[in-house]
Amino acid sequence: MNRRLYFHFTDYGRKMKVLERDKQVCVEIEKYLSDLSEYSFVSLTGKLKIVTNPLERSEVIKKMSKDGEQKLSKNFLAVHGLDKDGGWSSLSPDKPLVIVKLDEIAEEIGLKSP
Repeated sequence: MNRRLYFHFTDYGRKMKVLERDKQVCVEIEKYLSDLSEYSFVSLTGKLKIVTNPLERSEVIKKMSKDGEQKLSKNFLAVHGLDKDGGWSSLSPDKPLVIVKLDEIAEEIGLKSP
């Protein structure tokens, strides 16, 4: 969204502890066929930043909810401590969700099959 990568974290667990220690990350997005005859990926390094702006946070959560409803299983909700039976409206801005974005991108690397 807005040429940024956003992520949702629960406010407990290992990811938050790692984020507290070091905000540097490498994110890789891949698309490939099982025999690797066709592939592409992009790798980005940067820092994760917790989204504190209420409007930005709300817009991101609404987009995640909309995209999730179209592309993901409701099991995603349960894994993240949300009400699976309540559907994707469970993923809403009024919940205490941690939203982070990839910021200060230091390097972008892409590779595509010939």
